Amino acid sequence: MILMREIDLGALDFLDLATEILERGDRLRFRAHGCSMTPFIRDGDLVEVEPVSAEDVALGDILFLHDARGTPVVHRAIGRLHCAEGVRILPKGDAHMQPDTPVDAGQVLGRVVALEGRGRRIDLRTGRRRLLGRIWALLSPYSRWLYPVARCFSVRRRK
Repeated sequence: MILMREIDLGALDFLDLATEILERGDRLRFRAHGCSMTPFIRDGDLVEVEPVSAEDVALGDILFLHDARGTPVVHRAIGRLHCAEGVRILPKGDAHMQPDTPVDAGQVLGRVVALEGRGRRIDLRTGRRRLLGRIWALLSPYSRWLYPVARCFSVRRRK
């Protein structure tokens, strides 16, 4: 059974606690901070994450992971690299022009399955949402031109 818990961490170490919750098979909800995934995830949106292994990550999935410095990040998977050490994921913030450094399987903690913000809940597991995620990942090299258009669409749509 998958349980969902909303937590307010205060002074606790968020990454350690999040890792423990997801490793138990539970879902995690937290409030997004920052704008690297704008316009799809906005600062202050609630993000719901379920556990996932790197082998099960699909192109376009929005992942909860940690970078090499141990900083928790929510970015989209825009590629998978197969190397001698195993699968590596190429993440990228939708608002960024360049992808992040590829991450090892152990750095992938979960997959974002839902967003809540501005009075609505968006389930990212639907076929339509997964398709849109894959399309956005494939178009990622052109984000310099697509981001301003998507931002305008998102602002009009969410008002």
